[in-house]
Amino acid sequence: MSDFPRTFDEITPGWLTQVLHESGAINGERVDSFESTNIGDDQRLQGDVSRISLTHDSAAPDAPESLVIKFSLADDKRRVWQIQNGNSEREVMFYSELAADVGMAVPSVYFSQFDSDSGHMNIVQQDVGRFRAVDQSDDCSFDDATTTLNSLAQMNSKWWNSDRLFDYPWLKNQSDSDQLQSNIDRYNERLEGCFEILGDFLPVGFESLARKYQSRIAEINETYSRGAQTLVYGDYRTGNLVFDDSTTTESRVIAFDWAGASWAKPTSDVSYFMSLNFGIESRRQNESQLMSSYHERLIDLGVGDYSFDEFMDDARLGLFNVVSTQDLLVQGKVGNGSFQPCVLFL
Repeated sequence: MSDFPRTFDEITPGWLTQVLHESGAINGERVDSFESTNIGDDQRLQGDVSRISLTHDSAAPDAPESLVIKFSLADDKRRVWQIQNGNSEREVMFYSELAADVGMAVPSVYFSQFDSDSGHMNIVQQDVGRFRAVDQSDDCSFDDATTTLNSLAQMNSKWWNSDRLFDYPWLKNQSDSDQLQSNIDRYNERLEGCFEILGDFLPVGFESLARKYQSRIAEINETYSRGAQTLVYGDYRTGNLVFDDSTTTESRVIAFDWAGASWAKPTSDVSYFMSLNFGIESRRQNESQLMSSYHERLIDLGVGDYSFDEFMDDARLGLFNVVSTQDLLVQGKVGNGSFQPCVLFL
């Protein structure tokens, strides 16, 4: 289906029927009508997202009652940035080629296409709204964090130093020299603005640490790029996860929005998750046990020759990577409102 809808206005019941039929989601049923609700007003989102409520022509207990459809950004300038960054194409390719074998639960996808000329994409996927979501402004509970990191370990162990990573050239390589230089440039551009905006809100000693890092960022990035590599999510936080409480398995964690799929250090996602999903006191109380639990799960799943000390060294370096690659330097607030990424585990 090369000629796909680029906007919500182009969606028709006939097209939805075709998509669901060709994906095996319905048999002889037909979509009679639908209603849409925009669920993607946040300017930080990397696509225009709506929930589609379906009315079928006949009763079909297994037919989806609702879908989520994600288009590329309508704004031409922001969409150009998406093309340059490869995010839209990467997410489409992930669902087309890798989702079924990723080692982590993901939403069912009924359609995914990308037009490289215009930068438009269209992803029709399972509506995971019925599952439990966690507000990222709240502390992640210890139980949810344990399950979330165990699920991550399951994926990381499956792709540990795997040659198969090279089979997917659309995956972002976080150790790529151009990517590392982009991180350095971004950090240097935003550092003074960080100090100006945050001022007295920064932890004691943060400015000194940030400037020392600025002088050694290339060395630290190069060190961090060595050693074990695996498949990582790229934006692993509770805002991109839901929990299926009907099961106790690790597949109860369902991750959506895979535009940042990459291969990198396993601690890339671990450090990111720990820095964005807890208040300071909650993180201090739980971090030691959570980090040990993740590492133990890796070892249980067959990862060898990766000591806990090496893991913790990687996790500390990964925290610097969080700051240099994200918008934290200008936002000043992460997760529940505390600015803490560079002081974790130190």
